[in-house]
Amino acid sequence: MQSPLCSATPNKRLPQPGEILRREFTINLAGDAGQSWAAAIDQDKRTVVLAFSSEAPVERWFGLEVLDHQQGSIRLQRIQEAGPLLMDHNHTDLIGKVEEIAIGEDLKGRAVVRFGRSARADEIFQDVMDGIRTTISVGYLVHEMVLESESKDGPATYRVTDWEPIEISFVSIPADISAQVGRSAPLPSKETLEMESSQKIEHLQAQNRDLQRIADIRTIGDKAAHLFDPTDLVRQFIDSGRSASEFQAAVIARMDQVHEPAATMPSPDDANIGLSRRETGRYSISRLLAAQLSGDWSRAGLEREASQAVAIKLGKQPNGSFVPYDVLAHRDLTSTAGVGADLIGTDHQAGSFIELMRNESIVARMGCTMLPGLTESISIPRQDTANSGTWIDNEDYSGSAETNATFSAVSLTPKTLRLRTDITRKMLKQASPVVDMIIKADLAAVAGEMIDAAAIVGAGTGNQPQGIRGATGVATFNIAADGGALTWDHLVDMETALLNYVRAGNLAYLTNSLVIGAMKKIPRHATASVGGYLLEDGKANGHPVHVSNSCPSNLTQGSGTNLSLMIFGAWKSLLVGMWGGLDVLADPHNDDGRLILRAFQDVDIALRYPGAFCVVDDIAT
Repeated sequence: MQSPLCSATPNKRLPQPGEILRREFTINLAGDAGQSWAAAIDQDKRTVVLAFSSEAPVERWFGLEVLDHQQGSIRLQRIQEAGPLLMDHNHTDLIGKVEEIAIGEDLKGRAVVRFGRSARADEIFQDVMDGIRTTISVGYLVHEMVLESESKDGPATYRVTDWEPIEISFVSIPADISAQVGRSAPLPSKETLEMESSQKIEHLQAQNRDLQRIADIRTIGDKAAHLFDPTDLVRQFIDSGRSASEFQAAVIARMDQVHEPAATMPSPDDANIGLSRRETGRYSISRLLAAQLSGDWSRAGLEREASQAVAIKLGKQPNGSFVPYDVLAHRDLTSTAGVGADLIGTDHQAGSFIELMRNESIVARMGCTMLPGLTESISIPRQDTANSGTWIDNEDYSGSAETNATFSAVSLTPKTLRLRTDITRKMLKQASPVVDMIIKADLAAVAGEMIDAAAIVGAGTGNQPQGIRGATGVATFNIAADGGALTWDHLVDMETALLNYVRAGNLAYLTNSLVIGAMKKIPRHATASVGGYLLEDGKANGHPVHVSNSCPSNLTQGSGTNLSLMIFGAWKSLLVGMWGGLDVLADPHNDDGRLILRAFQDVDIALRYPGAFCVVDDIAT
C-alpha cells in the first residue's frame, strides 16, 4: 500500500463524507463448492445465507476500488446491531434484517438475513426461493482508502482500508458476481463469529474501555476509604456499568451522609428519557435544526418526540427543541470521517456534549464537581462545625464541654445560559455525524468559556450565578500595600489560609496570562540565584498553576486600575450543576447566508465550602 489517496490524486473527485457506495452482484443459483441453492435457504426460519462482499475490484469514477477484508479493515458493529434488509436500497422498503455477519478466512463477507412476515416480505422471500430474485447489493461507507497501484494504460487501483457496511438489498442490476447467496463455505457458528477478526478487535476495545472504567471507579473508592467503606458502592457501580464520573458524584453524596443529615440528590439517570443505544446513535442535532427551519418533521420524528419527552420531564416548553440528556451524555466512539479532501485518514470523535464541555472548561479540568443531568433544584448539606470532646474524671461527669456539629446547606437552582454559534445552511443539510460533532464542539466551547467566567467572577445578580470572587466566606488578601507585586510570602499565606481544607483535594492556583508571565520573572527571594522563580515547571509553592483569561486583568481596587485576579482553592468544592436538556433554536435571520444557532442551558454554580478558596484581586501587572 502506498501513500494516502489525498496526496496521490489531489484533483480527482473522491467519495465524500456520508456518501453511500454500493456493490451489486448476481446470485449463482447453483452456488459453488458443491453447495446447492436450497441449502442456502431455511424456509421455516425464513433465513437466507449469502456472501455480500469480496475483494473483487469494481470500477469507480476514480479508478478500480478493492474492499480490503483483512483484520481491522471492516466496521461490523453497526450492521450487526441494526442491519436492515431492503429492496433496491429503499430505506422505506424494509423486508427483513441481518441476523449474523462475519468475514471468512477466504476474505469474503457473509451474512444470514431473515425475512419479515409482512405481505411485502413474503412476496420477496417467495421470489428468492423460486430463484426469481437473483441479485444482491451491499451499501457501505468508505472511511479511508489508499492508492495501491497506478497504470499508464488503465485506471489506478485503490484499496479501501476502512469501510463500513450499513445495509443489504435485493436489487436488479448485476456487477460483482463474486459474492452471492449460498456462496462458498457455510456461515461460521456464533462462537466462531465472535472470534472473527473485526469482532475480536471491537470486543477488545470495549473490554479495555470497561477495564479503564472499573479502574477509575476503584481509584476513586480507594481515595474515599478513610471516610467510609466504599466496597458496596464500588461493586454496585461496576456491576451496573455506570461511569466513573457518576460514581464520583455518588461518593461526594455518601461523604456527606457519614456525619451529616441524609440528602436526596437526583441521579443523572433521572434526566434520561429512555432512548435506546440505537436511538441515541440515530439522533441528529443537524436533522433537528433542518426540520425547525423547513417546518418539515417527516425525517425528524425521533428528534421531535424526544424533545416532547424532555419537555414533560422538565415541566416546561423549549424556546426551540430540547436535545435529551441521553444524547448529550452519550459517547460515540465511531469514526465519522469520510474519504475526500482534508478528511482522509482523520478520525473524528463525535464525543458527548458533556465531555466536550468539560474539556473546554478550565474549572472542570481543575477538578470542580460537575453535577450534570439534574431535573430539579437541589440542596446539598454541609457540615459547618465538627463534633468535639473533652477529658473528664471517671468519677465526675460534670463540667464536660462537648459540642455538637452544626450543619447548613448549599442550594443550586437553574439559571439560563444562552449560547450562540454560526453554521452554514449547506453544512446543515448534510445531517451527518461530522456536522453534529462540529455543532456540539462549538456549543461546548462557548458553554465552557461562559461557565468559567461565571465560576470565577459571576456577580450573583442579573440572572448570573455567584462566582468565587465576591462570594461570602471566601478568604481574601490585599497586596496593594506591597505595591501590588506578588511575592513568595503571598503564595504561602494563601496556602496557609486553606489548611483546614487540604483534605478536599485539587489544590491549585488559577490566574491570567499576564500574572503567569510575571511569576516566571519574579524571584522567590531577593535574587533569582536563591530558590529560583515563583513559577517553575507549571507549579508555584508545590501546587499546579492554571491559566485562563476568564480571570480578569482590568479590575479596579481603590486608586489602582488594571489589576489582575488570582484564586487559590480546593477546586472540588466548586459545584457546577446542569439541568437536563439543551434547548436549541435555529434562527434563519442572517443577511450573509449563515444560520445563527442559539442554545439555552440551565446552569448554576455554588461553593460547597467557601473557605476552601482564597482570592487576591489587586495584582499589578
